[in-house]
Parts: sequence; C-alpha cells; structure tokens
Amino acid sequence: MRKLLILVGLFLVTSSLTAQVTKPKDTLKTETINVTKSFKPTVSDAYKIHENPSVQEDKTLLKESINYQIQSVPVASTFTPAKGKAQVLERPKRELIYDSFLSVGYGNFSSPFVESFLKSKIERENYLSLHALYNASKNAVSDAIIDDEYSNLAVKGGYHFQDNYLKWDTKLRFENTKINWYGLPSNITYNPVLLENVKTKQLYKTFGVDGNVEFKEFFIKKVTADLSYFNDDFDSKETQLYVSTEMDFPISTEKIAIEADVDLIKGSFEKEYSSITDLEHSFLKLGLKPSFQVLRENFMLNLGVNLFYSFDLEHRKSKLYSYPNVFASYKVMDNYLIPFIGVIGSLQTNSYKSLVDKNPFVSPNLLIKETDQTYNAFIGFKGNLSKSFDYQLKASLINEKDRAFFILNQSKTNGFNSFEFGYEAGNSFNLIYDDLKTIELEVSANLAITENFTLNSILTFNNYNTDNILEAFNLPTYKATVGASYIAKKWYANSTINLVGETKDYQVPYGFANILPSNQFIIADSYIIKNNAYVDLNVNAGYNFSNRLTAFVKLSNLLNSDYKFVSHYKTQGLQAIAGITYKFDL
Repeated sequence: MRKLLILVGLFLVTSSLTAQVTKPKDTLKTETINVTKSFKPTVSDAYKIHENPSVQEDKTLLKESINYQIQSVPVASTFTPAKGKAQVLERPKRELIYDSFLSVGYGNFSSPFVESFLKSKIERENYLSLHALYNASKNAVSDAIIDDEYSNLAVKGGYHFQDNYLKWDTKLRFENTKINWYGLPSNITYNPVLLENVKTKQLYKTFGVDGNVEFKEFFIKKVTADLSYFNDDFDSKETQLYVSTEMDFPISTEKIAIEADVDLIKGSFEKEYSSITDLEHSFLKLGLKPSFQVLRENFMLNLGVNLFYSFDLEHRKSKLYSYPNVFASYKVMDNYLIPFIGVIGSLQTNSYKSLVDKNPFVSPNLLIKETDQTYNAFIGFKGNLSKSFDYQLKASLINEKDRAFFILNQSKTNGFNSFEFGYEAGNSFNLIYDDLKTIELEVSANLAITENFTLNSILTFNNYNTDNILEAFNLPTYKATVGASYIAKKWYANSTINLVGETKDYQVPYGFANILPSNQFIIADSYIIKNNAYVDLNVNAGYNFSNRLTAFVKLSNLLNSDYKFVSHYKTQGLQAIAGITYKFDL
C-alpha cells in the first residue's frame, strides 16, 4: 500500500514539473498494477497537518481619510416633545412572615387561654417544631349541682426533614383532659352532702409518637406509623399501633395503587357498669386495598376492592371482609358540572379513645366492637360556576352492622342512697349496638364575595332506619354549618353558625328493670328523652397593630342559650376571651 502511495505522489510531482519545462520523450511503458488487498483505512493512515500555514501580506493597506459635511434642511413640524422625568418603579414592601407565635388570653368563667407554636430551623428545609394549647373553664354551666370544671392541655413536638428524594416527619404528643360528670337527671332530687363525698372528676391522658415518610421518585409513595397509649383515672387503658403504606405502579396513562395497613388495638376496663367483671377488647386488623385508576382530562375511574382480615384476639375469632371501592366522575361542562358516582365500604375500628373524642361523658366500662360498613353508595355532582363559587350536591345510602349508639346509664341512686363512683348517678353514657341504614343528602357551597370576604356552608339531612332498637339514639336528623371569614390588612373576623336538629336518648329510671330499648318490648314514654334542636353562634375577631402584635377576642355561644348538646348536659353560657398574639422568629 505504501508503494502505491509513493507512486501516486511521484506522479503528481512529475506532472507539475512537466507543466513548466519541455517534455522529454517518455521512456516509461504503461503497466497495469493489480491490488490484491482491499483498502481498509485506519486512523494512522490519515494525513495529518502538523503546522499551520503562514500568511505573508504583500503590502500594508493604509487608512484613507474621508471628509464629509452635514447640511441641515429645515422641515415644518407641529411635534413638540413634552418635558418629563424617568418613572421610578415602586417595589412593594415585602411582608414579614414569622415562624413562631405566642397567644395569651383570659375570659369569664375563669377561662385562661394559652397557645404557642415554636419553629427552629436547623437547615434550609429541616426544622424543629413545638405546639402547645391550654384552655379551661370553671362554674360556667348554670344550675349545675356539682363541679363543672373543664381543662385541656395538648403538647406536640416534632422534627421535619426534606430533601430532593423524600420528606419525613416525626412527632411526640401528650394530651391531658379533665372533665366532670355534672349532667345529673332532672327527675331525681339529690342530697348535696351525698354528692360532696363522691368523685365526679375524670382525667384522660394520651401519650403518642407518630411519623410519616413521603418518597418523591419511588413506587412506595408514603409510609405512616402511629403508636398511642390512652388511660383514665379509673385504671382504664388502651394501646393502639397503626402502620400503613401507599404504593403506585404507573402503567402507560393508567395507574395501579395499593394501600396496605395493620391496626392493632388492645384495651381493658376495671369493671362492668352493673358487675365487678372486668372488660377487655383486643383486635388485629390487616387491610389490603388494591385499585386500578384511569385518569383522563375529562374522566376519572377507580376500580378497587378493600380487603380486611380481622382477628378478635379476646374471643379467638377471625373473619375475612371484602368491600367495593369504585368511583367515577366525568366533566360534562368543563368544570361547571361534574357528575360522580361511587360505592365504598370499610371495617371501622372503634376504640376507647375515639369514643371519648365523640362523647367525653361515657362511663369507663364500654363494650368495644368493630363496625362493619358493608357499603356507602353515593351519587351527585359538583362544579365551579366561577372562580369565586363552587358547590357540591351528594345523596348517599349507607348500611352499617354493629353501629355504636350512645345511651344513658341507669342511675344507681334515688338521690339519697349512696353510690360508689361519680358516673353512677345517671350522668354517664354507655354503648348499644345495632344495624343501621341511613339515607343522607348533603349540600355544600363556597363563595368568595371579594378577595377578603368569603362564605362557606354545608347542610346535611339524614333519615335513619334501625334494625332492633327503637331509635337512632343521639343522632340528629339534620345539621347545618354556615361560616364567614373577613381578612384585611389590619382587621380579621371569622364566624360560624351551627344548627343541630333534635335528638333522642334512652334511660331506664331508677328502680325499674334495666331492659334494652328494643322493638321487642313495650317501652314507656318516660324512658325516651328528647333533646331540642339548637343554634350555636361563635365569633373570632382581631386587630393587627403590626406584623408582630395582634389583639383578639373569642366569643362562644353568642346567643347565650343553655341548650343540651347531649342529654342532661347543658352548655356553657356566653363565653368571652380576649388576649394578644405576638409573632417572632427563633
């Protein structure tokens, strides 16, 4: 190959020389060169330029001077420029937002109020937080024969972490709530000396730790864990552990979502209400909720099933439950009208803590069961008629087995004979279970009248049908809430109006046979207690002296009505608390 390149090079040089001199007689003969190897070039075969060519200018170009003149020609014009100055762009002052605050107030009925939130940044997205709330009242209920003192202290501290891959929070919490069973039946005359020697105070304590982790780019989206311990002043105790995880598996434009959870609860009471036998409850619930989701611009479909395997550890029983989890919606008129339909079901775990949250005046001897919500079928429509108005209308049919109802305990005293515990005077609640079917109609709307003034409302109607007991005790047939909020630079005000319909309760009078409120028995009218409907108006307003300092006032039960939110328990009268809030950074 090299010989071939040398020959070609010599040929080109010879040709260039013969173009300038007289060509001598050619003595070379024409021969044919046969290449027996195909050309396979490599990088080393390429010709490389090792030097840049130098350019020599033959002569230097000189700059030529140019002479020119401008001849001004007058032109008639009516334009006269206006004198002015450059416009200065005014930047709005950046509003200072503080991470921490302290609120202190005091009101009638010896009602102190303290709330604080502290936030300390460790790094840019990592911080420590502490929230504390305390409120109390005393001698706030008119005509109360025994002490009606109430107080609540809740403290929660946490650590929060976030980076490009995950976000996680962990919190420690403590809550201490003190109540008194002050709701004595009006049909019994009590000896004051007898009541002075009985402890009517109850103290609930909660200790807990919880945390959650959210992953940003992982098929496991969220993991949640919660461990809590709950007890009272009568040696009742309950421990609950809950762990759940959420997973997503995208498939093209669809998605498979799986939620799995474990719920373990174990509790005990010292004795039953009518005997000295202790009460215990212990449940382990394993849940798996797979679903297939279709998401489109105007359409959403969720096809799933909720599976639960429940172990009643106390009675050594177990059962598998399966429920539908189906939902679909379609945008008929963009966001103006969105019909939806669905049916879901679930196995609900009742706990001593959750029941106390609903009614703190229960006696410390409850029979705890699980509630089987076989289905909750609903249909409705929602939408946004404008940027400032949205609405929803929903109708539901709900079927529940072993639904828990609160009913009054029978009194163990006629007012003069002694009793052992402060909750045995007909002033506490117990549980009764029955199957319940509910037809529910719910209407809600939100309206932003201006940027600073908004309204919201929700109205619910219910029709109940029980299987064995006479009534759906302590469940109202209708509820309505209307709220208004006004926020300006200096002023703010929030108000809520709550309307709750009539409820019915059941209590066996002292000395009568303690029979259940069943359809199988003839129940006297004196056993049924009616609680009238009521209206509750609350207002919270404040004035901002600066970004740091705010004065506030909280008004509760503004109508000063003495309605009963549960049987025998009148609410506090008009309560007013005034105070200040100071904001700061740590």
